[in-house]
Formats: sequence, structure tokens, C-alpha cells
Amino acid sequence: MNTTKLLRAGLGSMLLALLLSCGGGGDYSGTGSGSITTDGSTVVVDGGGAPGSGSGSGSGVDGGGGSVGGSGSSPGDGTSTAGNGTGDGSGVGSGGTGVSTADAATSVGGVDGMGSIIVGGLRYDIDKATIDLKEASQLQIGMTVAVTGPVDAAFTSGVATKVVSVPQLRGPVTSVDVAGGSFELQGVDVSVDEGTVWGDLPGLASLPVNSTVQVWGLPSGPGMLRATRVETRSAGDAPLAGEWYAIPTQAGVQVQLEGVITDYASQGAFKLLGQSIDASAAAVTGGQPDRLGDGIKVVASGTLNASGVLVASKLKIRHLPGGGALPAFTLIGAVSEYVSPADFRVRGQRVDASGVTITGIGQLANGVRVNVQGTQVVNGVLLLTQLSFE
Repeated sequence: MNTTKLLRAGLGSMLLALLLSCGGGGDYSGTGSGSITTDGSTVVVDGGGAPGSGSGSGSGVDGGGGSVGGSGSSPGDGTSTAGNGTGDGSGVGSGGTGVSTADAATSVGGVDGMGSIIVGGLRYDIDKATIDLKEASQLQIGMTVAVTGPVDAAFTSGVATKVVSVPQLRGPVTSVDVAGGSFELQGVDVSVDEGTVWGDLPGLASLPVNSTVQVWGLPSGPGMLRATRVETRSAGDAPLAGEWYAIPTQAGVQVQLEGVITDYASQGAFKLLGQSIDASAAAVTGGQPDRLGDGIKVVASGTLNASGVLVASKLKIRHLPGGGALPAFTLIGAVSEYVSPADFRVRGQRVDASGVTITGIGQLANGVRVNVQGTQVVNGVLLLTQLSFE
């Protein structure tokens, strides 16, 4: 293995380890994202910036956006400026702009559906939101996002003011372990599960070694990522690694996080995305509480306390290794590009309803509003398990 490959692999593992160890987000005001790319022989560090309204100084690692010693777009000497805001650019807290903690509520996770957007079961209206997409032309199921905006107390609905989406990895696949449910990319072990969306492949068994892919996913340990969406890319696309999202730090802010449990001691003490979670009083759905432990994918919804711990009121189990807690992808909107029940689109997503019995199938046509659900996306097609008319 040559020096460039060693350096690239080491950076991939180091960045994901840093993302987890620093709690998934710094305390700057701004959502900046950073990346590590290589052009074949040199390593380029793009700080991404943290252009929020907070004040103070940062050094070295900007924990919110994953920028490592980058030049950024913040004022100063090339390091990110750190404020005491929420990481959404609102400057909440002393010296901020006075935006309420309710307005600064943040949800981080994979996109479960479109209509407008659903993240961890929380449905947001994004009609007036600023949409910031990196390395993608449109929001799609399985992409990871950070959504900022007020939500209700039950974490069922919200109004987004900003949606940010960045991929976590891109580069050539170095190995595939079909039996183990994983592949290696940029020195990172990328695992897949039933909730992984395959944008243009039927699954892991069809992923060729040396092919270039772009991955959105959830950090699950140092040098480890649980893929939420995988797409093939051109071999000429530059590799990237290590991007993640800012998590608020101010007490009283509502936060919802989707992630893979690490550092599990009890239901009242574990971590998601490096964030400490206390779910001792949370209502647990999707499975039995005694199944909780390291490696389980969950969504935790609650409020940050003065110690920076997310006190969860809801905890939803999304995936249990070996079975249980199947994913649920939802699309709500008008039918378009209708060809047949096996081939039409909702919210731009191609769907196939040929495997379900539909009452009133003759009503399906362009412009008809529907609510569709499925548990699997292969070759970019959502295979429906349910369809109803709005």
C-alpha cells in the first residue's frame, strides 16, 4: 500500500473517531461543513467555515462540521470562530440574536420520507426553508440531514427554517464482505442494514470492488459508519471523508438524533453520535427496552439539560441486528410520470406498487395525491407495502 493510500485511510478513520469523541458538534454558531479530499497525491483540507453570529475563538478541530484545521469562512486566523450558539447560525444564548430555543430545535438523521420531509418520524414543512445540499441535486430518501426549526412537544411535526445535507464518504470500494454486511471505503468500515437505501444498485452483493460510491450514513464507532444511502459515482469524482453535522449545546434546546448506540451502560446512560443520552424516562417504541445496547440503531427525542445531556422523552428502536424494527419509508404527494402500478413517481421518487393489493387501483393517475409506504429501496425504486389515497 503506497503512502497516499495509507494517509487517506488513516484520515478517514481519524475523522470519524474525532466526530464521535467530540460529541458530534461544537459550540459555534453556524452549520459549516468540512471535508477531506485527495487529488491522487496530495491531501486538501477544506474547512467549510462556520459563518454564524456567535463570538469567541476556536482552534484546530471544529467539532460541529468536521473541519480539521481548515481555513473556513469565519473571521480570524484560519481557525473556526466559536460562539455559544446552537450550530444553526441563530446565535442562541448569551451574545446571540435572541432566537428562542424552540426555534433552534434540531433534528439529525436520515431522511425517512418526503412530504415535505420526514426525519426519524418527525414530519417537517420545508416550503419556506433554506435548503443547503452538498454533492447532490435534490433531497432523496436515505440522505443524512440536519434540520433546524421549531417542532411540537411530541416530536411529530415541525416547520423547518434550514435543511443541510452532506454525504459522509466518497471514493473507491476496497473490499466487500457480503456475509458480514459491510464494505470498506477510505479506510472506513461501512456496514449496511435493512434500512440502507440503494440508489442505483440492488444491494451489497452487487457492489463491485474498485467501484466509486458516495455514502450517507451514521457514525457508529471510530472508523465505522452505518450506511443510510449508497449511490455509485464516476471514477473521476474526488474522494471525500469525514463530514458531519453540528449538534446544539444550549440547555433547553429540543433535539432529535438518529444514530447507532455506543458506550451503553444503561437506558439512562449511552451515546448517539457522541452525544450523551439519558432515556431512563423515555417511552420506548419499536422493540423491547431490554434489547437496547451497543450497535442498536435508534432515534432519541428530547431536550438538552444544563449538563449537555439529551434527556429523551421518546426513544424509537429503528434496527435490531438479526431482525426486528423494519424501516418505514413514506412519500406523501401527487403521482407523476405514471406508467403502471409498477412504475410511477411520488415526490420524484420512483415507486413500485405491484406487490400490494390496492383498493381503487383504477384511481391511480398523474396528479392523484397518495400516501405510500415501503420498507426497501433497491435500484432506486421504493417497493411499496402500503398505498392509500389522500
